[in-house]
Amino acid sequence: MKVGDLVKWSFSEQCYHDAFHHGEPLTEHRKCGIIIDKNEKYNFVYWTNGDLKAQAEGSLELVE
Repeated sequence: MKVGDLVKWSFSEQCYHDAFHHGEPLTEHRKCGIIIDKNEKYNFVYWTNGDLKAQAEGSLELVE
């Protein structure tokens, strides 16, 4: 993955969050985001609801 790619949460990340989240459910907000920066450990994703989050590459999939 690279800066500028459209991404969404992976299936395993969605399942984990749905099972263990505390507070607001975020799965619907993580169906589309854009990678705006990255380093060797994290992709920094700007999600459609306005959140900016650091996400491990294994927790993301490319949107087709």
